[in-house]
Amino acid sequence: MACNEDNAPSYSNEPPVINLSTQEITATAGSTVSIQGQVTDDFGVKFLTIFSGALAINTQIDVSTRNEIRSSYQLSFELQVPHDLSGDEYTIQISAKNLTGQVTNRNIRLIVTQ
Repeated sequence: MACNEDNAPSYSNEPPVINLSTQEITATAGSTVSIQGQVTDDFGVKFLTIFSGALAINTQIDVSTRNEIRSSYQLSFELQVPHDLSGDEYTIQISAKNLTGQVTNRNIRLIVTQ
């Protein structure tokens, strides 16, 4: 059976899109903060990485598997701000990789107050 190219699904050649609810979070030491957002990709979101060396965060969230390809993921990640932090700013990097290997990075600035 021949495949009709006009009926083939079309996929963009764009990297994943990360829409975060905020780009800056202000918190006190010891509090819990939440990172919220939506990650989309027409071809499929493979995984997300949440990283901050200064905050000792290195989390990977697998989104798509061999059996299930997801083009959208609702991000909801909670972290506790270490008790020994105060009066400084930290960067939390959110990365998304799609099934074609393209990556998008977004940063959230965490401001720790006293």
